[in-house]
Amino acid sequence: MRLLLRIGRHGFIFAAAKSAVLIAPLLAASMLTQAQYGSVEWWLALSMALGPVIGFGAPSVVAYGSVSRQLQRHVRTATVCVLAIAIALVFFAFLMPLLGRDWAHYFYGPVALQCAVVIQQMTLAARLKGTGKGAWASVAESTLYLCLLLALLSKLMGAGFIAAFVFWMVVASVLLAVGLVALVRVPSLWRWPNRNFKACLAVGWRFMLGAALMAGFMATPRIALGFLAPAETVAAFALVFRWLSISIIAHQFINTVFFAHIYGDVSERRRDIAIAIVISVVASGALLIVLFLALGQGLLPFQLPFPHEKVLFLPMAMVMVMWAMTACLEGSLYRQGSALKQSFAVVMGLSVMLLILAANVMSVQDALLGMTYAWMGGLLVLIAVQFWRLGQHRPLISGMTFCVWLSLFITLNIVQQGWA
Repeated sequence: MRLLLRIGRHGFIFAAAKSAVLIAPLLAASMLTQAQYGSVEWWLALSMALGPVIGFGAPSVVAYGSVSRQLQRHVRTATVCVLAIAIALVFFAFLMPLLGRDWAHYFYGPVALQCAVVIQQMTLAARLKGTGKGAWASVAESTLYLCLLLALLSKLMGAGFIAAFVFWMVVASVLLAVGLVALVRVPSLWRWPNRNFKACLAVGWRFMLGAALMAGFMATPRIALGFLAPAETVAAFALVFRWLSISIIAHQFINTVFFAHIYGDVSERRRDIAIAIVISVVASGALLIVLFLALGQGLLPFQLPFPHEKVLFLPMAMVMVMWAMTACLEGSLYRQGSALKQSFAVVMGLSVMLLILAANVMSVQDALLGMTYAWMGGLLVLIAVQFWRLGQHRPLISGMTFCVWLSLFITLNIVQQGWA
């Protein structure tokens, strides 16, 4: 009974926090022009890819240092690194308008502020997860989308969207910094230069490499479309992605609330069963969302920003199942201290994705489908290499579960193509 109450309490907090991640992009698609929405999605993709690089692995050091004695001594230094980098990014963002690069027409300032928020929210969420406060970690992880949601609400009240977005990101950055100082007990400012940054960075660069590559891998489709196609194309792709990514919430909930129980000192079999459960729930949710998008548009009494590219629904659902699988395997590799093996796997997957993408010269609609299939190809290679690098710790149960669900999605996709 106590466990059910704990799950219910954590579930409520998690759902409240993650609602911003779901609602904010869909609300942006409704309130902004297609070009503006495409630009916002591009900014988000850039900051999610650049954040782990700029943070130099410090958030991951805090995460695993909170559950492992081996890295515990680096937690305070890693937090100091994050705070110093965030201060520099905020200063850079406010310097841009003075140099003629205003926030409304140039992405430098907003993306710099987003990166500051991203590295701080990742670090605070890591500390909260590692100390058993998983539900509150979900609030921290959703900070950037909460800022977007507040900016959209401010726009409804007559404020300029860009100015409101910048304002709320600055407020969020200050609040995240206060949270980090309180939770990690950061030393006084004048003692920061005395920290052993060299030892911390020697550990952090391995996590940075893996996290940066993984974030870049997941953001590459939107980033590539932002460079190669109009903002409207990014918006069309992102809207399908946002709808199907609702299914990934199951993975985020289990991984956030039960992080210490899955990646702490537990048996491989217990971790394997947890991964299999995550995959099954994510895949079931993706199927339900596909059915809703295909059949639910005329059934609702109110308007929602439904995507029109129905050909992307099932391929994107497959992407979500692969995303959940590779994220779980990433945690398993990190638990073994195999950060470089994870980086190697991501490099292989990213290389295959870019090769497939480079081979496709298509029309706008075909470009969207080609981008999705390139993403799928890269994810399949990434997962295969992760299984290989896990060696004798290969998760058998979760691997079989993944194959069953992926086979089902492939069959449904073939059937859909035949009907089309």
